[in-house]
Amino acid sequence: MTLPELVCRSRCSCSTAEACSPGASVDVKPSRSYGGAVDEMDVPVATERARDGIGWMIQPGYLVPKIPLEIAGRHSVIRPLGSDGSLSDRNEAGGGINYYFADHNLKLQLDHTRLWCADTVVRTALPTELQLSLE
Repeated sequence: MTLPELVCRSRCSCSTAEACSPGASVDVKPSRSYGGAVDEMDVPVATERARDGIGWMIQPGYLVPKIPLEIAGRHSVIRPLGSDGSLSDRNEAGGGINYYFADHNLKLQLDHTRLWCADTVVRTALPTELQLSLE
């Protein structure tokens, strides 16, 4: 269940914040039906534990006056609900630069994101991401 999103805009800046929750109480255990799936050797297929958690994100941005350049930042968090799920604490921080060629119809975007977790094994599997796109 996604909770309401908050958007604040002014002449040169925009900030967005949102939160997500599964919508159920932590004490309520969802019933899961695995469907009896088997592989080609009739061995039951392993299933992953539930991904119950909450998360939130905030993203401020600033459009530089008189030139079509926007600077943005982002921070998001995921936290597990309960101890028997498959989620771990995850954090993301990022920033980006957008150059607009034709208002919002065409832009060149450079985005840098870094993910990290409390679990050191997962930390090595979540590298820094650098993305350049033309949209």
